[in-house]
Amino acid sequence: LLLAFGSLIILSGLICFTLEQQWYVHMSAIMKVPLYTILGTSVAFALTFSVVDLVNYILGFLQVSVAKPFVESAAQVYMVLACALIMGGLF
Repeated sequence: LLLAFGSLIILSGLICFTLEQQWYVHMSAIMKVPLYTILGTSVAFALTFSVVDLVNYILGFLQVSVAKPFVESAAQVYMVLACALIMGGLF
């Protein structure tokens, strides 16, 4: 699943390189909605995972004793992925 989201980020990067206003002006809404959903989902995924990783790093740095990370189990990772997918779809 993480590989799929990583591939989605690469795909959205390629889409951004081709994103010229003149190319997309004549597209219908049916074509634009999936395009912007892909872009929004990949941005939300990158932002969410960056924030979670930063929180894990800061909490690990500030704690005196060895403690568990903020997000450690597979279920928590899937919850973060689901939140990123929902946020990207709403974007």
